Formats: sequence, structure tokens, C-alpha cells
Amino acid sequence: MNKIPNRQAICEVLMDKAKEDKDIMVLCSDSRGSASMTPFADNFPDQFIETGIAEQNLVSISAGLAKCGKKPFACSPACFLSTRSYEQAKVDVAYSNTNVTLIGISGGISYGALGMSHHSAQDIAAMSAIPNMRVYLPSDRHQTKHLIEALLKDEKPSYIRVGRNPVEDIYTEGITKITDRDIAYAKKMGAKVKIFGSSKKVGDKVSAMVAPQLIYPEHPLYSVDGVFNAILVKGNMVGDVMFYGQGAGKLATASAVVSDVMDAAKHAGVNIITLWDAEKLDLVAAEDARNVFFVRVSGIKAQKSDKVKELFGNVKMVDAGYDDEFAFVTEEMSEGEYQKAAEQLEGVINKIRVDQTGLADLSFAILFDGVINDRILDVELDLLNLFAVDTF
Repeated sequence: MNKIPNRQAICEVLMDKAKEDKDIMVLCSDSRGSASMTPFADNFPDQFIETGIAEQNLVSISAGLAKCGKKPFACSPACFLSTRSYEQAKVDVAYSNTNVTLIGISGGISYGALGMSHHSAQDIAAMSAIPNMRVYLPSDRHQTKHLIEALLKDEKPSYIRVGRNPVEDIYTEGITKITDRDIAYAKKMGAKVKIFGSSKKVGDKVSAMVAPQLIYPEHPLYSVDGVFNAILVKGNMVGDVMFYGQGAGKLATASAVVSDVMDAAKHAGVNIITLWDAEKLDLVAAEDARNVFFVRVSGIKAQKSDKVKELFGNVKMVDAGYDDEFAFVTEEMSEGEYQKAAEQLEGVINKIRVDQTGLADLSFAILFDGVINDRILDVELDLLNLFAVDTF
């Protein structure tokens, strides 16, 4: 379970970089504790400024430091930073295009019982309305770390909104490693490569992940293409239920915008109460999540097949006609088990998780020479936001 909130991740990155970069400055408005900046203030007192409860001064001083070549990070509760110092954020920072990073801590209703004076439902909209001001809401500590590292190389104004509590880590893997050869292998397997956001209940915990997956025609999401998105919910009684529609395109976008405007007009002056379940779900550790893996390896199959079987056990070879590499599909194993085996196998090029829908049929596609080649279909890389949910 992650115990590091995004605000602490910001401090850790700034402390690491401040060892070499003396231009990094952190400013707080009597908020070093709630901003998790006390360690920075203690270790880098010459690079820390405490303005007290004076958010206007906080922002204006930051802008002045930026004009002198410094890299200021101004931390204050989002509810005050986006209201009390709005004029300074607009004129001194954004309009002047100064290198200031404003950090709104405890955004939304993070302050809870402190009441509406400390809630900030408006900060995203308010900051987004200012020309030149970029607004960021990092989803977890990893995204927060990369964001701060990027902003340290940047020279434009920005506003970061972070919550108060730690956010569970969701393993995320993009499509940058997917190549035309992966597509060729998928074609041989009669599969498609799609980017999935998936969540399923495992005992008392939830396993969640965002990553490319190979799926077969038996999968309900197999035929989702183009601008269409889909959500698949699998219930223990109701079975598969899919929500399908356009997620892009001018008409779909226009419809969504008009719908939001009409909803806002309908509820003008009305406070809509939103409630959350107090029960917090525990996530399965990423290394414990279980998957089937498609693995590409450089080299000659005959020379490495024994090592592959030694490390991965019973595998099914896939032949796409390449002389300089080969591929195989593993049985179900944990992410940690895969990583340990992959580290001992020289030449691993890439891996893609294989959705287990249709895997029962996969054995029928195996020829005696171990080649999967009887389901040859056109395959394309669908860069869609597909979301699969398992509610067992």
C-alpha cells in the first residue's frame, strides 16, 4: 500500500534536484507542514522562504524571484491560492509569462471537516481560465515525480493541484514499445493489440492496471475500432455488459459539451451533494498481479528454446517468419515471476500481456511444430481507451 502522498513526492524531487541546482526556491504561506515541505526547509534554509498567511505576497515574491533567474515553487492551500492571490497569479505570473510553479495543496474537499472555507471546487476552472497558465492534476506519486522533473526544465507558468492523502499506485504502461513486428505476431495469432484499463476483484483486494493487451475475436472489445470507446463490465450474475459509443469526433464532442451546459443551467444555484463510500479498497501489489505474457526475444529459437522452457515453463512458440528473433506465450504467472525470469533471459525485446478470453481455444491453434498460425486475420493497432471491469 502506497503511503506517499503527491505533495511529499514533490518535496522529494525538489530536495534531490536542489543539491545541485541552487536556483530552486520553495515558498510557503504558513503551510510547510501541510505541503510536506518541512524537510526541504530544514535541509535547504537558504532556498526556502516563509511568507506567512499572505498568499498575495507569496505569488508576487515568486514572480520576482523568477525574473531574477530563480525557479520558484509556491505552495499554499488550493482554496486560498486560487482566490486570495488570483490577481497576482493572473498578472504577475501568467500575463508576465514568468517561470513560477504554483502548487495548490489539499485540493477539492481534502480538508474535509474544516468546512467550505477550505474546500476548493473552483481552482481548476479558475486557473484554466487564465491565459498562459497551464493546469496539471498528477494522478499518483510517479506521475507527480515526472511532472516536477519536467517543470524544472521548463520556463513557463503552471498550476499543480494535489490532494491531501496518498493515492494507490496503478501500474501504467503505454504503447511506445509496440512496433510493427508486434503487430505482425498478433496477426499470426489472430489477435489485436489494444490499450486496456482493467480492474478486477481478487479476494478482498482489487487488481488494477493500464497496459496494452493482445485480445482475440472472442473478446467483446475486439471489434471496438476508430473513434469508438467501450466499457466492459463482467458481473457474477448478469454476465458481460458493454457500454459502447463514440469518444471523439465533432458531433460526439459537441453533444457532450451541450449536455454539460444544459445540466449546469438546469442546476443553477443548486448544490449537488456527492458522497463517497468510506471503505477504502486495497490494491493487489503490481508484482503479485497474474497475467499471461507474449514475449519477443532476439536470437535463434533453436539456441534459446531450452533456456526459455527452463525459466518460463510450458510455453507456446509463435512464428512470424523472422530469422533474427522469435516469440512465445507463457502460461499464467505473476508479474514478479515474469520479471525475475525475463532478467535471466538474454535478448528480451518486448512483452505484451495476453487477455485470457479465448485462451482455451489457443491450444487448438497450435500445430505440431509449435507454431500458432491458423487464425490469420487483419490486425491493427487500435489506440483506444478501452476499459474492462471484472466485478466478481
